[in-house]
Amino acid sequence: MSAWRISALAFLVGFALWSSAAGESWGAVAVQRAAARSLPTALRGRLRVEIEVGKERWSGLANAIFDEHGRCHMALDGPLGQPVVVLRGARGQVELDVVAERYRLRAAEADGVLHEASGGLVDLAGLIGLGLGRFSSEELEVATGPTHVAAGSEAGAVRGVLVFDREGALPSRLTGMDRWGATLLEGSWSGWREHEGFMLPGSWDLRLGSSARLSAEVEGWEILSEAPRGAFRAPLPSGWDEGPIEPVALALLMDAWGGGADRGAGR
Repeated sequence: MSAWRISALAFLVGFALWSSAAGESWGAVAVQRAAARSLPTALRGRLRVEIEVGKERWSGLANAIFDEHGRCHMALDGPLGQPVVVLRGARGQVELDVVAERYRLRAAEADGVLHEASGGLVDLAGLIGLGLGRFSSEELEVATGPTHVAAGSEAGAVRGVLVFDREGALPSRLTGMDRWGATLLEGSWSGWREHEGFMLPGSWDLRLGSSARLSAEVEGWEILSEAPRGAFRAPLPSGWDEGPIEPVALALLMDAWGGGADRGAGR
């Protein structure tokens, strides 16, 4: 082999090794940028939403409040402008108030369900934070492509993968899948735009299996100096009943695990 061919081969091998290392470096930088992203203290969104829990479904215009601590409040308007459904997420639990039925559904273990369904990538505050462009997790496997970065994690038998664009380090898709291929959690965000110095999404879609879903199209954002008092906590109104929302989420998880167990047993 000529000296020129040897030099060319050495250059190509060196370039391939450099590209691989550069890709890993770019991925790590993107993850760091997402973790360091500053969020508004609070913000209000005017949204067009669809909410599904089990066989129940609500849709329409909603006013939503989010804050930098990963808390949310969403009130779906009725025909007369009064709330029909109110959704709150804070301190690891989710509450869904169905006003006409004077009933509150409560998911006290939302953190645990989301942590397991995402392969350890997010809890409730982490999922809400993703919708504002911030992501933080440890011990991630990072893979870098030409335009996107994928961060992966495992918890038990579930593998979670978060994909975000390399240039802006903004989330685009989250998937949690068990070892048998059942999808437990899906999330997608798109239409990111700068608003008063913050990057905010134009739409998102979150699905917990096939039994719970929240999708939204943003009509407008407003940055707030602070969240309205009491936005993320409300005592149970007099005369209301309440019950757990866990059976809905756990039923879909058990369905997925049951199907997986059957597939695994047949191997």
